[in-house]
Amino acid sequence: MFSPAYREEEFEELLSYVDDVVFNSVHQVKKFGQQAKKAGKSIGLRVNPECSTQEGHEIYDPCAPFSRLGTTLAQFQEEILPMLDGLHFHTLCEQDSEDLEITVKAFEEKFGAF
Repeated sequence: MFSPAYREEEFEELLSYVDDVVFNSVHQVKKFGQQAKKAGKSIGLRVNPECSTQEGHEIYDPCAPFSRLGTTLAQFQEEILPMLDGLHFHTLCEQDSEDLEITVKAFEEKFGAF
C-alpha cells in the first residue's frame, strides 16, 4: 500500500489489510515504521530519482521540481536503512521502456549505494 500521507488514527487498521507499506518520506518511516514492522509488514520507501522524462505533463510528473512525491537523495537518511525492505520509484506515465531505462539509470546513480 502507498499513500502520500497516513493518518495516525487509521494506520493500525490499514495494517490489517496489507502485506507491504510504502512510505513517502523519511519522516513517515520514523513515525510509522516500527509499528508496521511489529505487525510483520514489509516496508518500502518511495524515492524520487529527480529524473523527469515527461515533457508537457509537469502537473502529473512525480519528478517535477518541487514535487512532494518521494524522497530525494538530499532528504534520504541512512539511519532508516535497517528498517527498509526496499526502495520504490514511480516516474512513468504512458511511456515506454526507453524512458524506464533513463529512470533506472538515474535511480542507480542516486540510490545504488543503498
